[in-house]
Amino acid sequence: IFADKLKFPFSFADLCRKVITDMLEKNEMFNDLNDVNIFWDALNYECMQPHSRISEGKHYIKDLDQKILYVKVHLLHPFYVEFCRKNDIEHFDLPTFRKQIKSYPAFVAGTQESRGDAYTKNGLGSCYRFAFEVKDYKHLSICGKELHL
Repeated sequence: IFADKLKFPFSFADLCRKVITDMLEKNEMFNDLNDVNIFWDALNYECMQPHSRISEGKHYIKDLDQKILYVKVHLLHPFYVEFCRKNDIEHFDLPTFRKQIKSYPAFVAGTQESRGDAYTKNGLGSCYRFAFEVKDYKHLSICGKELHL
């Protein structure tokens, strides 16, 4: 209505581009604050420490052929909680976090009879599975989130 009466130092098309760019940036920030992404950040942080307390075979197994990461969530949840506390981020208790992690796009539900969403992996036991893309042996990507395992 006022487009012909008001003058701005930008065009309507410029405004639309800026709004879309801002929405995409906010969406990316929201995804970074997703609790499962924070979980991956916590794992990355701990794995990159000189004396990491997370080890392959005990906490996770990566299958490069199938592109599946097997994760012992109950063993890794304390690292997530510790990371959140250090960074003043709210965190979920383990039962709530398990519900959250099952809705993550890379989550692969269990297929074994009477196991529910969990999976029993030889050498690891009961765990959750996540599909990943391979960067190289030490670097994986889960839903665009790079992991250094």
